[in-house]
Amino acid sequence: ILFASRKSCHWEGNEYLQLGDHHFSFSLFFHEPGWENGFHEGKQGRNKLYAILDPIRAQDSPFQEKQSFFSIEGDLIFLSALKKSEDDNSLTIRLIDMGGIDQKVGLDMFAPVNRLVKTNLIEQERQDTGLNGRNFTLKMGKNSIETFKLIP
Repeated sequence: ILFASRKSCHWEGNEYLQLGDHHFSFSLFFHEPGWENGFHEGKQGRNKLYAILDPIRAQDSPFQEKQSFFSIEGDLIFLSALKKSEDDNSLTIRLIDMGGIDQKVGLDMFAPVNRLVKTNLIEQERQDTGLNGRNFTLKMGKNSIETFKLIP
């Protein structure tokens, strides 16, 4: 679908002077009533998948050909960031509670880490959780945004 609107929808609106065509994408999902039931599908529709054709196969790799980076167990927990940390070679993850409840969240990872450190939003270390390994149970507060460093 191509929207080629050239005038504002408001009856006193102006003409749009941005030349060219503007492309939009959207997804259509059916689910039980309530935003909580369609939340994940809506987020998935925003993130495009990139196909890799004919990759070079790694011999004797410790990783399986099909394996998840992270598995998260919790009600309406959203993984909003998975990236290299700004100041070192650790990974940073950011979790958001969309359900508005205090809860414990299970996190299973693809590889073990030596330390799991809680940080603030700008990745300054705040508290060493004392956790290591591949599986964690983390406390998420109501409507919280929690950021963690995974130190290899």
